[in-house]
Amino acid sequence: MKRRCLKRFLLIVYLALLPCLLTGCFIIDWFSGDENWAGEIGARVEAMGIDRYDGSLHDIAYLEVKEMNSPYMIPLVPIIYFESNTAEIPSRYHLLSSAADAASYKLPSYSKPDPLSAYYEILNVIGQRMTQQPSATLHILGCNDGQEEGGIALSRSRAESVRDYLTSIWSVAAARLTVDARNLPANESKTSSRNARDIQDAREENRRVELSSESLRIIEPIAMNQIYKTLQYPTIQFHFGETVFRDSISAKNDSIKDWELRISIEDESIRTIRMPGKPLQHVPYDWNLQDDYESIPEHDVAIRYELTVRDHRNVHGRDSGTIPLKYYTLSEKTPTQFLDNFKIYRYHLNVFGFGEKELDPYNRKIFEYIISKEADFTLANADIFVYGYTDRIGSEEYNKNLSQKRADNVAERLKKHHNKMKIIAKGFGEPDPDFPKIDNSVPEGRSYSRTVVIEVWDPIVVQ
Repeated sequence: MKRRCLKRFLLIVYLALLPCLLTGCFIIDWFSGDENWAGEIGARVEAMGIDRYDGSLHDIAYLEVKEMNSPYMIPLVPIIYFESNTAEIPSRYHLLSSAADAASYKLPSYSKPDPLSAYYEILNVIGQRMTQQPSATLHILGCNDGQEEGGIALSRSRAESVRDYLTSIWSVAAARLTVDARNLPANESKTSSRNARDIQDAREENRRVELSSESLRIIEPIAMNQIYKTLQYPTIQFHFGETVFRDSISAKNDSIKDWELRISIEDESIRTIRMPGKPLQHVPYDWNLQDDYESIPEHDVAIRYELTVRDHRNVHGRDSGTIPLKYYTLSEKTPTQFLDNFKIYRYHLNVFGFGEKELDPYNRKIFEYIISKEADFTLANADIFVYGYTDRIGSEEYNKNLSQKRADNVAERLKKHHNKMKIIAKGFGEPDPDFPKIDNSVPEGRSYSRTVVIEVWDPIVVQ
């Protein structure tokens, strides 16, 4: 009787413990069977590519980076910016030493140009164009920030510095150059922001000389070829799985302290993100490769990413992965082999006034002039993409909305000329995918950031 009761008792205990034993074995096997699940905490991370045009997500077998040689047009911002309380042309502008230098001057050739590289040649570009267009005149207007010592006299001295350079180096007759002065510019840079940096940025932009001419040939954009990197997915999105605990103590307390996502190339860390708490499944992290554009090597390589989750006892859990990067140089491509069977023309055409969403009369003339000249905009089967941008002044939300309005405005103007072409407008806010990095710490960099870039994608018929 006692033996029968004991057997019955042991059977009941066995049946009660069986689910726990099976679950325990499953958990142990789950953690030990996956090398990526290291430590006492299970962590998961997965990388996806975001399509730059429609925002769709894609699995990444590998990331393609291609060098493109594209016709590129850079606007000539007709403004010279000055330092506080001085009329001396800043040294960052390329100034020639003599008229002999001007006689042999050629615009430098840039293998990978950015707008500022060409912009710093502005006085020589305009000087050369004035000699080539002997009937053209130039209006030179000096300004100040409204608080500088010297006031309007300082403004005039700045304008005279520009005039003197054009007359002495480029031999432009003084009679063709009109000098004028005022305090603040008519279209002054001003902000309602209370941020000290934004206020200082706006003041710096008002210390300037404005150049204008009735002849569009004097101030038309600079045309050149550009070699730049095109990214298959300019933004990589990291998705986090559920954080799972191996032991019951952590599971009960849910005691995750923080997490870290580290992105590296060739064992060199290029971006590290640290956040308190645990990574949330519904909150992915977007890595904009434009932020680390210069860190992308010009050869095949693997991008490695690693997620580390840590609890309050400093117990870690990790997961990692790699994204193979395939780099295609120009030498590896035939003349008719372009990105996804398209030939791309790029026009960095329009520069907007501070805080403006529409082109001013001056830039409207430039826009119409270029559109009427460029045959690329009449390609029957081409698609046109219009990308809007802003400078760094203002909130992210404000800049995103403003850049979209700029892109929409230019797209509407394009449709008046080419209503049968597919035109897509997108605002990025501050410079984003494939856009050359521009130094926003200087006023001219912020001016060039207030723009749209127009891309014409002409499909190539493969025979």
